[in-house]
Amino acid sequence: MNTHNTHSPVSAINTQELFGQLQETVNFLHQAFETGRGAHEVEEELWRRMLELGRCAYGSWLEVFGSGDAGETLVGVDGRTLKRLEPLRRREYQSVFGPFELERAVYGTREGQAIEAVPLDARLNLPQCKTSYLLQDWEQRLTVEVPFATVSATLDRILGFPRSVYTLERNQQDMAQSAAAFWEAKPLPPPEEEGAILVCTADGKGVPMRRKKAPNKPPLPASSAHGLTDKPPEQAPAPSMVGKDLHPSGPRPGTKKMALLGSVYTINPVIRTPEEVLEALCSPAPSVRDTKRPKPCHKHVRAALERDGDDTTASQVATIFNWIAEQAQARNPSADKPIV
Repeated sequence: MNTHNTHSPVSAINTQELFGQLQETVNFLHQAFETGRGAHEVEEELWRRMLELGRCAYGSWLEVFGSGDAGETLVGVDGRTLKRLEPLRRREYQSVFGPFELERAVYGTREGQAIEAVPLDARLNLPQCKTSYLLQDWEQRLTVEVPFATVSATLDRILGFPRSVYTLERNQQDMAQSAAAFWEAKPLPPPEEEGAILVCTADGKGVPMRRKKAPNKPPLPASSAHGLTDKPPEQAPAPSMVGKDLHPSGPRPGTKKMALLGSVYTINPVIRTPEEVLEALCSPAPSVRDTKRPKPCHKHVRAALERDGDDTTASQVATIFNWIAEQAQARNPSADKPIV
């Protein structure tokens, strides 16, 4: 997209195109009513039009900032004077409304050296990768639940463009690098919002591992391919020899690695009479379901799937249990809460 205008006012937003699309949408609704179109058809067409309108509006908003040109020189964060480098540098930006191309002014000491400042990227708070923060968030919420290929198909169905499996995998790996810093920066819950009991739990969760592809076998000679060979056929291994370690593609399908999940929260006690306790223990189903049970307060859940050089789980055990200990100390500094 064109972002050469450096000081475009907000009035430069293409309102004519935006209002034109809105009018077309109103005309579509009138036509849909007159022709008796079904609700699902109108809903789907409106969604498609809203995506187009959003793309137009978002693109017009990006145009307002131009290239981010701050002049021939720029004072860096360390006080050094940086020069504007020519030409404008282009970057791709993938939003939920589709892809955009931004042409930005960049600054450094001289050509051939590292770019040290990009005012437009800083002004818009753009991520280092191509994918917008919102789209990253949606992708992450999906990829923790379903396979990458399913995420790609789902986004294509909803937003109108697919995401490659490689891109989804790489984005998740990049975001995972910030997990430790995220937990360190996470503020503690206000003490007045905490419960009377501190609960610390840890449990293992099997995570299915994708098998590695079997190596490509070299093609057989023509004589062998037609059965014209004097070499006797190789004997299959005895049944007792066939096991997980001899699987041609590595571990058998369904092999899992154990992840470790830790959770820390506080909760208030459930005050019950002896009769209620007896009923809960002995009755097949409580006569009256208690809907006033206290809920966990500020439940924090952290998971780790790590292996050390010897392929043991020692590193993830240290990560999770050290985190649980730190949370318990921080959320119960006076040690006056019972710990469960």
